[in-house]
Amino acid sequence: VVARIALEARSHIAAARELHALVPPAARAALLPLVLADADLARLARRNYDPFRSAVHPHPLPRQLRLATAALLRRY
Repeated sequence: VVARIALEARSHIAAARELHALVPPAARAALLPLVLADADLARLARRNYDPFRSAVHPHPLPRQLRLATAALLRRY
């Protein structure tokens, strides 16, 4: 079940990225958490979609840096 939900979420993230040009610049900041969600989903996939395995959630500093970088580069 977790794998199906994760794959569906990744497809929605990919769709949002494909529609990047249609998103008004003022609204793009609201989509920045997609950067973190995509990284979390990739990490979950590496752990065979087991949400109860340790180290699913990394240290907060790399997450903050990833979010800040995405904001500076205006990517999500």
